[in-house]
Order: sequence, then C-alpha cells, then structure tokens
Amino acid sequence: MSRRKQPVGRALALAAVKRELAEVARIGQAFVDGDLCRKIYRPIGETFTNSDDIDFAPETCVPLKQTLMRLERLARVPCICSLWRRRPDRPEVGEPTLNGSFASPMHVYRPPMSGAKRKFAPPKMFAELAAAFAGRATWKITPSPAATVAAGRGFGASVRGVRAPAFIEIFVPVKDSLGEVAAVLEVFTAVGGGR
Repeated sequence: MSRRKQPVGRALALAAVKRELAEVARIGQAFVDGDLCRKIYRPIGETFTNSDDIDFAPETCVPLKQTLMRLERLARVPCICSLWRRRPDRPEVGEPTLNGSFASPMHVYRPPMSGAKRKFAPPKMFAELAAAFAGRATWKITPSPAATVAAGRGFGASVRGVRAPAFIEIFVPVKDSLGEVAAVLEVFTAVGGGR
C-alpha cells in the first residue's frame, strides 16, 4: 500500500510530523541489521579520522544503505535516515556512519588528510545521541540554514509552530543479535517557518 506524501502548501502540526518520524524509526529498529552496523567499515578503516580514509565494507554497507533508502519512503512527510556508530577507539564519540538521501544535520565534517589537519579529533556525543546509545529514543530540533537546502531538494515539510529553518530529528537505538546497542538510527525532516 502506497502512503501519500504531505500535500504541497499544507502545514502540519508538529505532533503529526513527530508521529510520522517515530513510526519510521520504530520500523527501522526492526529492519536495520545491528550486526551489519558493527561491520560497516573494513577492519583497517574503523579508527580512521579523515574523510579520504573512509573504507566501507561493501558486503555490509550496501544492504544498510538500501534499508535506509527504503525507510525514507515510508512516512507521509519527506524524511531522511542516517546511521550513527560509537567509535571503537573513543567510545565517548559518536559519528554518522552512513546517510540515506542527505547528510545528518548533526554531522561534523572530517577534513581532508593534509598537514596539521591530520590530527582531527571528532567531538564528543551530544546529549540526545548519548541517550540513544544508552537505549532511549530521544528528540532534537536543530535550527539550521541547511534545512532550507534539504527542503529545497524535496526533503522537507511545512510545520506549524517551527519558526526558523530547522531539522526535527528522532534518535533510536539499533540492537544487534545479542540485544546490545550496535548503532543509532536518526530519522529527520527539514522544516521551514511555521504558519
């Protein structure tokens, strides 16, 4: 059964948008394979810190990317999915590992590998991500001019009560076959000013 997207020009209530994102997140918890999330990088690339060092394992990365893209089609509002992991060398750091159609608004870009920038230190987890890694679903509204870009690419909704360009995000834990939190799924939409 196909679900209809939000009609153009119709503003939705924030609670309705959150319900849609929460439903995608709930389904994602069932279908994103936590065991694959633990193996998304080749072993040599698990602790790399520079953008040109990323070394995905295609046998795990491709099925996860396909799952993220399928999840994005489920909601009645346009949404985007990203997977976050806890760094094995620095467990206090979480980083977006794989994005669906658009990068996470909380992503801190790694610099290219050159000169003094070689020693890039990823920032510690923000509170909502840490809570999701502890096993709790959490919400975050992030004001950002990038929401205008995402909305312009078709990944946004008009939401009553949101005054500035922002992202509405939910973070949920993804468990592996042993019941341990292996990753965090972020589901979000871009919103402009409310009416």
